[in-house]
Amino acid sequence: MPELEKTFFQSEGACRRTVNIFSYFCRKRNHADMKRFVITVACLLAACAVQKGFTDRECEVIASQSGAVMRLCRIGDRADSLFLRRKAAPLGAEELRSEYFRLLKQGMLLTVRDPADEGVGIAAPQVGVSRRLIAVQRFDKPGEPFECYVNPEIVGRSAARTAGREGCLSVPETSGTVLRADRIVLRYLDETTMRPVTDTVEGFTAVIFQHEIDHLDGVLFIDRMQRGN
Repeated sequence: MPELEKTFFQSEGACRRTVNIFSYFCRKRNHADMKRFVITVACLLAACAVQKGFTDRECEVIASQSGAVMRLCRIGDRADSLFLRRKAAPLGAEELRSEYFRLLKQGMLLTVRDPADEGVGIAAPQVGVSRRLIAVQRFDKPGEPFECYVNPEIVGRSAARTAGREGCLSVPETSGTVLRADRIVLRYLDETTMRPVTDTVEGFTAVIFQHEIDHLDGVLFIDRMQRGN
């Protein structure tokens, strides 16, 4: 049984194997093992509910495109369009410690910098991973670097707003005017210390943050386009 229990917790696929193993014990009628099995299943169900770590599907998407430009989800594809409308899940300590997190960040940066289709920001859902992670080009910093942000949220916005033209890697050949706050207060999780960090961002960089964080909530810039666009 210890080996069986170990197998249970190796992936979320364990949830789907439970019924088959339960049937096996029913046939064998081994009551001692059955009792241990029931206890194990109770723990398993609790673990599945929390769903720690990247899912099998997320791992597959990330690993299959390791070291390369990732496939972009676009609204012209029905499945992609539905996926982009989902609310992304937060990243926890287990995900941040994994190699998949490093590969995901690397893939997102390669994708947004791709000379064939460059951008100034990208969100994980755009590359098929529904997690709260974005990469933004910091035009307000020396060298204008791209930086990744874990579980970002906007906790404050200025009353002053400016209308500006926007486009999106997931909405090709389309642009429109969107009204955005001139200044935002950003809060995100420091992936090293696991502590929240706040930052005040202004101007065009603030617009990028608002656009990318919208993606994490299933909102596209076309939803915010001003009437007449």
